[in-house]
Amino acid sequence: SMLSFLLVRPHGQDPMGRTRAWTWLFTMVLAAVYHGRAFIEFTVVQAGSINAVKDYEKRKFWRGRRRMFLVILKMVGASSLQNFAAEKIKKIWRSALTTSMLHTYLGGTYYRAKLMGEVPNPDHRITNDAQSIVEDVTNLAKML
Repeated sequence: SMLSFLLVRPHGQDPMGRTRAWTWLFTMVLAAVYHGRAFIEFTVVQAGSINAVKDYEKRKFWRGRRRMFLVILKMVGASSLQNFAAEKIKKIWRSALTTSMLHTYLGGTYYRAKLMGEVPNPDHRITNDAQSIVEDVTNLAKML
């Protein structure tokens, strides 16, 4: 249901919101896959360096170190892109979710609660709840 605010439902005043959300989600997943492949390459290069040390082959060792540097650069680039895409998704999702929650608030449910004093600061709770949900789900998705 919460993901539908990001990927399925229209984004209020932003007609391209859904498209941008899908684009950044795809970018985040693609960067994660690329990072995984780079990590596999890293382990292969590391194993080659260890074998070069065992065999006392200096040239092979230093060639492996140069390759390792390039692989680390790949991993840093992929990780940075993944984090950037995740932050973009968070921003888009937070906006869509807050807009939807505010429509509910202004539609009467939370507004009545504020007038009757049942819920302290419902407007702050809407903002904080939306931000908390988006942060937690996005961070969980990045770890997968």
